[in-house]
Amino acid sequence: MIDDLKIIRGHEADQLFIEAALQYAKVSADNTDPTRVISVIREAMGRAKACGQKNSLGFLEMHLGKSEWLRSLYRPTLHHFKQVWALAREIDDPTIQRSATIFGMFFNYWSGHYREVVQNYETLVPDVKDTSPKDSLPLSAALTAGVCVGHTGLYSQALGMLHAIREHGRNIGNFSVIGLAGT
Repeated sequence: MIDDLKIIRGHEADQLFIEAALQYAKVSADNTDPTRVISVIREAMGRAKACGQKNSLGFLEMHLGKSEWLRSLYRPTLHHFKQVWALAREIDDPTIQRSATIFGMFFNYWSGHYREVVQNYETLVPDVKDTSPKDSLPLSAALTAGVCVGHTGLYSQALGMLHAIREHGRNIGNFSVIGLAGT
């Protein structure tokens, strides 16, 4: 579908291509053909710029940063991280700002800045001492925060968070989260 949409031009085709690219970037594990993922994201970014879709551009920038990080392209990832934050400040949209904060958590985790991850998590979930998973916070972000809480030396709190995430994973049947949160 994405290849078909690449050759079609026009406002509706651009909108559909941007949405398809975002969904493709979300489900892509970047292990099959990361060059293709990056190519699709870049094409969608060009169309989002042309259409003036700053929100979509911000999400695409996040996915591009993730894809480049996974390919060990650290300097470009830093650039994308800065671009996402600039867009988040420019756009008065809580959704993009929240996503930028979550993206910041992963970027800081990848960079070994565990305290910053915990600080970002605290802005999303004001009471970190409450170890129950928050439905509005992606489990992967909560899991990352739990690991980082442990890296900062708060072992009991980290274990409580990871236990709660594991139980929540069991309740919803997410075996990946169960495995990542420990047994």
